[in-house]
Amino acid sequence: MIGEIDKLEKITSELLHMAKPFKNNKKNESIHEMIKDVVFIMSTQMDMKDIHFTLDLEDNLHYFCNASQIKQVLINLIKNGAEAMNKSGTIMINSRIEDNQIAIDIIDEGQGMSDEIVQELNNPFFTTKPDGTGLGLVITHHILEMHNGLLKVSTDENKGSIFTILLPLVDR
Repeated sequence: MIGEIDKLEKITSELLHMAKPFKNNKKNESIHEMIKDVVFIMSTQMDMKDIHFTLDLEDNLHYFCNASQIKQVLINLIKNGAEAMNKSGTIMINSRIEDNQIAIDIIDEGQGMSDEIVQELNNPFFTTKPDGTGLGLVITHHILEMHNGLLKVSTDENKGSIFTILLPLVDR
């Protein structure tokens, strides 16, 4: 019963976070620096799981955004990728310009997902994790919508997944 109460508390907290109006603290931010900050923050946790990062980042990408919100998106996707790998591995993060957009790939070496699971990812409370709330990707989509961005998912069962953040390119 205590475990269920903890799970309800976690769901309530995430719902309140999602419902809370976001502050509009947007400014021109370096994509490279935001990614490096998140990797630095998460590296200790990932080292304990024997998960490493490989970065291939374009230097001069900037975006007018709320940096803490975009960092939250990156954290959510990196955590999901790490949880998909039940062994050691590598999470690759790439950034580039693609089709007049900034593209950021989070690539894991996990087990991948079936097409049925990919179709369910946008549904609130859908989770494949025993302790998951099913709200991480919902919050991620919400933040990206507020930044005129979107999330693409491609996966290959037994080979991992690629989550690509797409943000419209603005004049630099």
